[in-house]
Amino acid sequence: MKKLFIVLIGLFVFSQVEAKTLGQIRSDIRYKIGDSTMTVSAQKWSDGELNIRINDVQRNIAQYTRCIYVSSITTPLSEVREYPRPPKCISIDRVSFLQTTSTTSYKKLEAKTIGGLDVQFTGGWENNTSGRPQYYYERGNWIGFERPVSAAVAASTGAIKIDYFKYPEDMTSDSDTPFDGVDFLQLYGDIITLGVAGSCKQDENKDNTAIMTDYTSKINLMLSSLQTKSDQNVQHISIGGK
Repeated sequence: MKKLFIVLIGLFVFSQVEAKTLGQIRSDIRYKIGDSTMTVSAQKWSDGELNIRINDVQRNIAQYTRCIYVSSITTPLSEVREYPRPPKCISIDRVSFLQTTSTTSYKKLEAKTIGGLDVQFTGGWENNTSGRPQYYYERGNWIGFERPVSAAVAASTGAIKIDYFKYPEDMTSDSDTPFDGVDFLQLYGDIITLGVAGSCKQDENKDNTAIMTDYTSKINLMLSSLQTKSDQNVQHISIGGK
């Protein structure tokens, strides 16, 4: 009974977490670095300078924790082999292709390296005739298939589905919230405050050991929380698609 009570309290506290806006995060940073004067001319750090650092730290957190996981749907083009990676993509998790034109049942394609394709297709995979792809590869900013998509297959609207980890959008307005506004990620907004406060103190040649220790501890806790669920061991958490 006591354990259940503790769980319920934890869920209640979590549900009460309010998203801090860009303006509020900036105010928290000023407080931590002793730059909270209301007189703008007396502030060491401008709003613009802090905003740049806030967005830099937000991107670093997303890259380290892989906290934002989305899907991109693309309609293939006839006889085209390669397609651009989705915007703000950190890394590709899964590429799949529509099975038929009458259903949205996607089949996962097997990932291959360019070298792997060279070995598998001794006659030259780049000479493959068009059709329905079975493999995908990554080359720079492009995702490609072992064969161009045939005209018949290209008729499948939204046939290419890419699941990937992404960088968050930059916060530009004082009312913006971190991590693309995803509700449960707002719990980790204070990590941004710590990261920026630590970098500001470092640039001012002030001791930032305590802040950076707290930052490191909390970002690792965030990583562990996102990778582990009580009922199953998962490597990532999907938070939506577009």
